[in-house]
Parts: sequence; structure tokens; C-alpha cells
Amino acid sequence: MCKLATNSPSRIRSSCHVYTPYILLLECIYPIFYPCSSHSAMKWLFFVVLLMVATIVCLAKGEEQTAISEIYFLDGDFNKIRASAHIQFELTHVTGEPSVIIETEQWLHTGRYITVTTRPNDCLDIKLVSGINYPAIKVYVNYRTALLSLEIDGTSSMRSKNVIFSNRLSLLDVAHSGAGIAILELQHGSNINVAISGTGELSLSGRVQGNGRLSVSGAAYLDAIECPMNIVNAEVAGSGLASVYGLKGVNATVSGVGNICYRGPLLSQVISGLGSIRECIIAEETSTEPQHSSSQSDKIMDRNQRLIVILATTVFFLFF
Repeated sequence: MCKLATNSPSRIRSSCHVYTPYILLLECIYPIFYPCSSHSAMKWLFFVVLLMVATIVCLAKGEEQTAISEIYFLDGDFNKIRASAHIQFELTHVTGEPSVIIETEQWLHTGRYITVTTRPNDCLDIKLVSGINYPAIKVYVNYRTALLSLEIDGTSSMRSKNVIFSNRLSLLDVAHSGAGIAILELQHGSNINVAISGTGELSLSGRVQGNGRLSVSGAAYLDAIECPMNIVNAEVAGSGLASVYGLKGVNATVSGVGNICYRGPLLSQVISGLGSIRECIIAEETSTEPQHSSSQSDKIMDRNQRLIVILATTVFFLFF
């Protein structure tokens, strides 16, 4: 048990009682260095550092809010979904009534900053009032109608909790632009069009009974090696990367410095620039867990660890 030194700055604790663990840590460090200095300047320097850290953690603590889940009214059924802004979407196919549950801080619900609509083209679209600094928003979408298209924009993310229910007789469109991450499991009976641009990532698994037209531009990454299709027409422009699987063959085109990794017979290849087309080497284990997912406690722990590193570095340079 640490013994607090005389005149130690423990009184700051009263101004930020919610963050006493850090204050106690500083109070334990203080008596180690206090006797080593006969100058009041060193004492006040340590006091200033302590005050700065206490202010930072107080402000950070004050920003924490409890996430509240609320059910939002739907003005109709939908067969298309659009993910925008920085919203995290989780899709679940259900046989009952469709619903949308939004999890975020209470002030967004009560202030009507979120609008949910399916009109006029049967597309589920969640819009946010502009000009607001939004906290994390997670949307749980329970849908029952076969989907025709999925669109992911900006830094939004999307993940299917079960197999995507799509129209087996229609083309399925998947468009991804921006920097978000999408992980989808498919069982589609017809053709599919996939277009991804920007710096985002799209991972597909399952099976497509028809052919696939896959397009990657920018620095995006498409992983469809676990989603075999009949014939794959893959095109990469820029510095992107695509991993594809064509059971009956692959037509590959690369322009720029991108790369296509393929499984199945290579029917044709065209390379313009410094890119490459090569056969995939399959790893023994693959993971479908989203790389960007983290709980609120993980985020708080990460912030706390950064504060400890900053504090330790400051103390080291001040006294050593």
C-alpha cells in the first residue's frame, strides 16, 4: 500500500472523483521523486503534469454515455439496404415482421437526429442530421423479403448474422465505396455483380450458383476465395487486391499495381502496368471475424492504456 507524501496533490482527486485510480497512481509515484529535489520548481512541475492528466481523464470520462436500443418504425417493407455514414449494420433474415433496432446514445433518439425510411424505392436508408459529431451507432436489421442489392458507403460497416436471403432468379448487386468493412455470407442462385472502391474491405463466403462480375478500384480489398462462383470476371484497377474462385474458370484483368489471386481454371488474363495475376495459396485456417469490431469496454481500456503510456513517458523524461 502506497503512503501518500506530505503536501502531495491528492486534493485534485476531489475535482475528478470518477477517475481516482489514475490519481492514486500519481500519488504513489510522487513521494518517490519529491525527496530527491530541493527545488520548488520540480514540485510545481510535477503538480502541473498531474493537473493536466487529471483534466484529460475527467473530460474523457465525461464523454462516456450508455448506449440505448430503440425500435424504429418502418414505413414499408424493403428489398434493398443502404449503409452510410459511420453506422455499423448487422443483418438477420427473419420469417416474421421486419424491424430496425438502433443502438446509440439516448440524446440521438430523443432529439430525432436519426431518420429511417424505405421509400420511395423499397430501400432501407438510415439518414443522420448533418453537422453533428456522432457517437457510435449500431443498427440491427431484421428483414424478411429477398434482397436485390446492398450498398455500403463511407466508413459504415455491414455484417450478415446468417445467410443473406436473396432472390434466386434475379441479379444480386453489392456495391462498396469508402473505407468500411463488410462481411457477408451468400447462397445465391443467380449471377452477382460486386463493385468495391476506395480503401474498404469486402469479404464474401458461401456459394453463388451463377457467374460473378467482380470489380475492384483504388486500394480496396475483395476476398471472395471462400465464395465459389461458376465463371468469374475479375477486374482490378489501381493498387487494389482481389481473391476470387471460379469453378468453371476465371477471366482476370489488372491495370496499375493491383493483384488478382484466383482459384480454378484461368481462362484469360490481361495485365497493364506492374500488377500481377497468380494462383492462390490457400491457408489452412481462415477467420470471418470482423477486424474492426470492438466493444465499448475495449475502447475505454485502449484509451486508458494510452494515458498510462503518456504519463509514464512524461515522468521518465522529467526525472531521468
